[in-house]
Amino acid sequence: MRAKAIEARLVAALREQAGLSVMLADRLPLAGTWTPPLTASGRSGTIAVRTLANRVGPEYFETLGVALVRGRTFRPDEAGANVAVISERAARLFWPGEDPLGRTFTLDMTFRGNLQRFSVVGIARDVRTASPSRVDPSFVYLPLPLSGADRVIVRAALPPARALAAIRRTVQSIDPRLMTDLQIASLDEGPLRLWHALIDTLARFAGTLAMIALALALGGIYGVVAHLASLRRYEIGVRLALGARRTDILRLVVVDALAPVSGGALVGLGGGLALSALLRASLSFPGTPDVLFGVSAFDLVTFAGVTALVALAVAIASAGPLWRATRVDPLIALRSC
Repeated sequence: MRAKAIEARLVAALREQAGLSVMLADRLPLAGTWTPPLTASGRSGTIAVRTLANRVGPEYFETLGVALVRGRTFRPDEAGANVAVISERAARLFWPGEDPLGRTFTLDMTFRGNLQRFSVVGIARDVRTASPSRVDPSFVYLPLPLSGADRVIVRAALPPARALAAIRRTVQSIDPRLMTDLQIASLDEGPLRLWHALIDTLARFAGTLAMIALALALGGIYGVVAHLASLRRYEIGVRLALGARRTDILRLVVVDALAPVSGGALVGLGGGLALSALLRASLSFPGTPDVLFGVSAFDLVTFAGVTALVALAVAIASAGPLWRATRVDPLIALRSC
C-alpha cells in the first residue's frame, strides 16, 4: 500500500511540473515484450494466436502519440478493468470484415490457463512498440492497475538537462530514499541505442562474412579455372596448331569452367532462398524483430543484384587464367606433352 501511495504522489507531482507529460506502463516501449495467448471468436470462426500486449495508464496514448482510430481509451476509474484497446492490425486479424468494438476475447495472463475475458472499447493506430524494424503485427492495450512497481514514462518539452533536473528534484521531494534506486534513461539512450547497436553489429557481422565468402570464392574460382585450363593445355595447343582462333579457345575454357561455377551458384541461390524463407517464417511470432527490414523474403531485385555481383566476381577471377589460355604457344604446348 505504501508503494502505491508513493507512486501516486510521484506521478501527481511530476504532472504539476511545467513541460512534463507523465504516464504509467507495465513495460517500456522497445524494452521487452509480453505475448500472451489470445482467443477470439467471430463470423469467420475462432482464432487462437499470440499477441503483443501491455498494461498502460489512460495517458499512455496521448503521451506517446498513439492515435485513436475509433472508440475510446481507458477512463481513470477503469484501472485493472476487463476492457481493452486493440491495434488496427489486431482488429483485422481477430475479426476480419467485422466491427471489433464491443467484441470480447480471452487472454491467458500467466501462460498457464489463467484466462481473463476483455471487451474491446477502442482501436488505436499501428505503431512500432516491440521493434523499430517492424510494425506490431497485433497489439492489445489493457488498463494498468496501480501496483507501486510500474514504469513511469515522462515526455518532456524541455531540454534534456532541465527535464532530468526537474525529475530528480521531484523524486527528492517525495521521498529522498527513492534516489538510491532511481534509474532514468531516455528512449534514445536506452532501448533505441541497444537496438541500433544490435542492428549495427548484425550488419557488420553479415558484411564481414560476405567479404570473407567472396574472397574465398574468388580464390577458388581462380584455382579451378587455372587448373581446368592447364589440363587442356595439350588440346589447346593442337587446336591452335590446326588453326583455331583465340575466341574459340576462350569459349572452350569458359564453357568448361562454367559447369562447377553454375552448380555452386544454384546451390547458393537455393540456400539464400531457404534462409530468407526461414527468417520470414520467424515473424509469425509477434515479438520477433524483422531482420530483413521490410524486404520481401524473395525480393527479385536483391537476388538479381547479388547474382550480378557474383557473376562479376567470377569474371574477374577467371580473367587471368583465361587470358593465359588464349596465349598458349602451340609448339611449347605440344612439346610439353
